[in-house]
Amino acid sequence: MNASGDAGMISNSETGEKTIGHATVLVVDGKLVLMNDLGELILARANREKYQELARTSLLRGEICWTQPAISQKRLFVRNHSRAVCVYLVRPEALAPQFKAKAISTSQIPQGQVQDLASILIGFEPEYLFDLPTLNWLWRWYWASLLILSAAFAIVHLMQEVIQWVIRKVYGEAKSIRRQSNTASVFFCVLSFVAAAMGTTVFSRWTEEFIFTWPLCLYIAWQVAVANMSKRSVQKSKRQRMQSWLAVLFFLTTCMLYFLLCRRLSLVFEWVFLAGFFAALPFNLAGREWFANRSWKSLWRLTMSGLGFTAYFWASVAILFLRSG
Repeated sequence: MNASGDAGMISNSETGEKTIGHATVLVVDGKLVLMNDLGELILARANREKYQELARTSLLRGEICWTQPAISQKRLFVRNHSRAVCVYLVRPEALAPQFKAKAISTSQIPQGQVQDLASILIGFEPEYLFDLPTLNWLWRWYWASLLILSAAFAIVHLMQEVIQWVIRKVYGEAKSIRRQSNTASVFFCVLSFVAAAMGTTVFSRWTEEFIFTWPLCLYIAWQVAVANMSKRSVQKSKRQRMQSWLAVLFFLTTCMLYFLLCRRLSLVFEWVFLAGFFAALPFNLAGREWFANRSWKSLWRLTMSGLGFTAYFWASVAILFLRSG
């Protein structure tokens, strides 16, 4: 008779260190057959008093293994994302000759090094990863992203002031050239994008809570695409048209990488931030076109960027809750 369940603690066979994880438990002939997250097969005694491990071997080391194993006719079937293994659970001499000739021992199964991408990139995994994000979570994500946006603007603005001070000292006059303004805009986008990409890891480890700032990367890429496509094509040179299409390609590539990472890291609700861009469009256009020649246009663009991100973020959240019922 077989039964199954889950265990909540796994142990690394190389270091002996116990870590948080899961193992699927099968009860077979009075023994426990466990397959843990690290792809290790464990045989333990079914003892109510204490845990008694009898044997352990690696079957699918190299990738996180969440698939439930199955037993049929004394054979254990396990798999992960890329490989499958069938293990004969009795003595090798009991195996039929036609199968014995092709069989290999567990020590001969190719192994790899486990790379827990989630622990590297996310920094602090939430306790209930597959639960719908709470409003407290979402507010933390939102304010962390606005903090990154504001800090990037402050850094770029300070650098602009320093450069203009140097120009005044060298040339004896205040020169506000267009190229300098364009360079500042590019640097602001690059700094915001990089900080948002790193923010999830840094903020999550610092606060020991899941702080998700990657949506700001999507928004920055969207803003770059809108800014480069907002003018009529007939007014653009060949170089400007090329820049516009590169901006669109950058946005689409960012969206694709975001989707693939969310899928790889099992972020099952965060995909919705690919759907809220439409709400930000009026603010993006206003930031690009209105008051373009005013002396405070940088502050105006920051304000429109913040409002655009707010509209994008909460529109995405609204879609998430509508889809989730």
